Amino acid sequence: MSAHPYNAHASNGRAPTPRAARAMRARRDARAPRARAMTPDDFARAFARFPRRARVDAPWTAVHQRAPWDCGLCAVASASGTPYDALRRATRARATWTIELLDALRRARAPRAVLVTTRAGVDARFANDAFYRDAVARDAARVSRAFARARATRAVVVARMRAVDVARALRTRAVRCVALVDDARWTGTGDARDGFAGHFVVARDAEIDGREIRFRVYDPARGGWEAVVSSARFDGARMAFGTDEDLLFVETPRRANDAKDAKDAKDAKARACESI
Repeated sequence: MSAHPYNAHASNGRAPTPRAARAMRARRDARAPRARAMTPDDFARAFARFPRRARVDAPWTAVHQRAPWDCGLCAVASASGTPYDALRRATRARATWTIELLDALRRARAPRAVLVTTRAGVDARFANDAFYRDAVARDAARVSRAFARARATRAVVVARMRAVDVARALRTRAVRCVALVDDARWTGTGDARDGFAGHFVVARDAEIDGREIRFRVYDPARGGWEAVVSSARFDGARMAFGTDEDLLFVETPRRANDAKDAKDAKDAKARACESI
């Protein structure tokens, strides 16, 4: 649900061994509530608002991470084409929760977006997690208000997306996917001393080859790293405890000519109506 500018250590002040940390993560993952899998109705409700994907790729401008806490804003700016400064002005605090990124897009009058998550709120178990402990007490009320605003516009869908669902959305709709991941699992460093650490990346596209699914993913940190990764790696990072499997789908920006053509078509339709 959140990516913060710090990495939390064990509550006793000592970092656990890698084996102990892996065991702790496995126990937490096993206790995580199982939201229902995304149904065809869920998919339609989430993505009917977006136009079909065009044959020509939408414009892309990579925005690199500027501060330890703003990976989410940089990911959303990259995915949507919305200027970073406009998103920053639209946030009332450091936007580290996924729902706040959705709220920032709304305030900045940016392209359409929808959040698919397994929990529309703050998981109470996060209060006992070293990474989230301070944030839950500080941010819970603000996050709840943001969810209420999003639900009022039907911009939140509570469901669990499989890799094939994410790939289908990227292949058929004019969207990009901002995903919250566990940074250690995402980078594959295996360094578990800091426990869970949230981070945001952008899935720009998907490839489906039989049963094999791959994603083209942009990471706003690490100098704007981008690569094609397996669905196993992507799922392992985005489905970890602490993420609520948050996926923020944002409409891709239109090419300049597309925007002009759409305006011309709208004007022509208006003139036709006036002549009737």
